[in-house]
Amino acid sequence: MPRLFVRAALLFALVRLLSAADGAALYKENCAACHDGGADRAPNREALRGMPAQRVLDALESGAMVTMASRRTAQERRAIAEYVSGKALGEDVQTTPPATAMCPANTTAFSSTEGGLWNGWGVTLSNTRFQDAAAAGFGAGQVPRLKLKWAFGFPGDLSANAQPVIAGGRVFVGSDGGVIYSLSASTGCIHWYYRGASTVRAAMTVARIEAGSGYAAFAGDRTGNVYALDAATGKLLWKTKVDSFPLARVTGSPQFLNGRLYVPVASGEEGAGSSADYECCKFRGSLVALDAANGKQIWKTYTIDEEPHPTKKNTAYERRRVLVRPGKSVRSKTANEPNAPKSPT
Repeated sequence: MPRLFVRAALLFALVRLLSAADGAALYKENCAACHDGGADRAPNREALRGMPAQRVLDALESGAMVTMASRRTAQERRAIAEYVSGKALGEDVQTTPPATAMCPANTTAFSSTEGGLWNGWGVTLSNTRFQDAAAAGFGAGQVPRLKLKWAFGFPGDLSANAQPVIAGGRVFVGSDGGVIYSLSASTGCIHWYYRGASTVRAAMTVARIEAGSGYAAFAGDRTGNVYALDAATGKLLWKTKVDSFPLARVTGSPQFLNGRLYVPVASGEEGAGSSADYECCKFRGSLVALDAANGKQIWKTYTIDEEPHPTKKNTAYERRRVLVRPGKSVRSKTANEPNAPKSPT
């Protein structure tokens, strides 16, 4: 029994150590620029160490930092709170849907002809974003009389950005926590869910890959991954990373046509570009065509044909302290002082 207790204690300590390591990396990536750089009204590390972990978490989830932290998962926010405060939170977060939220086992069949249809971002290939009364099942005059039928909360998330898609009597939607859900359009129960690698921001697309096959739900995430999931069961059919650039992301909806999936690729490089020692900017933007059956790339075209290469050097940012008269606060300002001429437009 003593050995078992020691092993359990060591395992708990290891989990805490790994959590602290994750918190340190997350802090450096998301928080250090302001809290270590003397930004206005941003408490420094010493001040954060004096706070309870719960107070930091409250700021991340419902306070002043909610906007900055909205892209992080519940576990990541907790790791940051524990790291900066140096203290442990009292209770682990639960993001797994309870059994009571799942649909009955005998309702897993997927029928493409059931219910209404709002597929992809713009519904049609020309992005009309229009639903007539016949397809909607009611007219414009009935809109004021609509009532809430059910509501669904994304476990552990602070916000929801992805547009839901309706197909086959289901609602397909991704979450900020990277979980993709297939819900019953009638009751809101969960048919299945799949945990992806990162935030799913854009609308999904549901399509039959080829004649005689089942239907697939296609989604992209903020780390440049594209997923094909069985629309009926949520089983992963394939997963492809469409760009190796570290900050590449899929924030536009994949579009299916004739056995191919067309994926727009963006990046979050503008955030990294705020760092004075970052060589900005290298991302070119692209459109990728994938074989919808297996996820293999067919072709890729760039928004900017020219490959990135060094062009000039400049003094991007110079930080200086500005002292004011006694009794007042000390502020830090940032000056942008490029020494290179403007690029031609």
